[in-house]
Amino acid sequence: MVVVDSNKRNGGLAMFWKRGVNVSLRWKGRYHIDVDVQEENGTKWRLTGIYGESKAGEKENTWKLLRNLHAQSELPWMVLGDFNEILFAGEKEGGPAQAQGAMEAFRRTLEQCELADLGFVGDPFMWRNNWHLADGYIRERLDRAVANAAWRCLFPLYRVINGDPRHSDHRPIIVELNEQSSPLEGRGGGEKCFRFEASWLQEEGCEGVVEEAWNRAFEEGAEGAYEGLKKISGSLATWDREVLGELKHRIKRAKKELEAYRRKEINQHNINKERLLKYKLSHLEDQYNIFWQQRARANWLKNGDRNTSFFHAHASERRKVNRIKKLRREGGGVVEREEEIGPFITNFYKSLFLSSAGQVNEDLLQFVPKSVTSAMNDHLNSPYTVEEVRKALDSIGDLKAPGPDGMLALFYKKILAHLGG
Repeated sequence: MVVVDSNKRNGGLAMFWKRGVNVSLRWKGRYHIDVDVQEENGTKWRLTGIYGESKAGEKENTWKLLRNLHAQSELPWMVLGDFNEILFAGEKEGGPAQAQGAMEAFRRTLEQCELADLGFVGDPFMWRNNWHLADGYIRERLDRAVANAAWRCLFPLYRVINGDPRHSDHRPIIVELNEQSSPLEGRGGGEKCFRFEASWLQEEGCEGVVEEAWNRAFEEGAEGAYEGLKKISGSLATWDREVLGELKHRIKRAKKELEAYRRKEINQHNINKERLLKYKLSHLEDQYNIFWQQRARANWLKNGDRNTSFFHAHASERRKVNRIKKLRREGGGVVEREEEIGPFITNFYKSLFLSSAGQVNEDLLQFVPKSVTSAMNDHLNSPYTVEEVRKALDSIGDLKAPGPDGMLALFYKKILAHLGG
């Protein structure tokens, strides 16, 4: 990791790389980080991350920096970042027109440094001011990747993707050196038990589905809470499958719809729609974060922290650690087959809690000192009060202790209590 500290609240640069990638720092300054990257086969190339001056009168400092960097090496070279300038008038929409002299200075500098634009896949406008009125809305292609001929020959299958801006006003530049496709997420599996998803509570219709299922269960003759909960489980599973759909796919659809509006012409209707879709996407991403937080069981992060990648990694590691691969029998044998492990565990605990000491002689019990008084016994046998149940429920973590019914403590706290359960 290489970091250039910020000046109070302004600026600041950082470059990160994965463990195992051979990166060595050449130089760093207030507006750039320059490194060498060595491939596994020994090939070396140069990478420069840059942030261009934003003030018109100081842009020449950026072009001078690029020319100085160009003179230092003949390695295959790629430069990427926010240049704070456009090359052509068509790379900006909205606001005052860019000065021809400013664009010409940028084009001339790239030519002098033997750097060519690498193109892109996606939306051409890398920055937008997200103004709420059409009259003041501006979008420009300020960020890009450029490289010399040697770099383009070294990675002939490169591809530049203008990524999803998420919560920034800039899109990230994603450079794939060998046009690798992203691995598919998720794999097929067998039948799954019901599990209440905490993310459902952020859906407007969740409480209505629960209330309707609970009332219908007792109208159909349910005799207790267990049958009511079973009806709720079935209704929630159907609602999730047929109405909501898989959360990951909903996020993908929302991103696609938002991306379409980002590329439309600037008018008030499209701006309003874009703001609405951004809110919808943020809401779905919060739910996805809760989805993985529920599986990670990470207690030290607050519910408001959005760190889905951490929760995903934590849940994957937890699943790996908790998986039972084999168990040893009392006689020395081993149980390894997946379909045998469950019954083996069940039979073990059944036998553990069964008496094997023979018949108890009641006459002997009168000589055993009593530890529990009659008053204590009456108190222990008394019906539970609402206050006791509420206190016990509140002591359980929201995402902890799912029972055999698949319901979390959060479900009982948020919903069932309102139904008189």
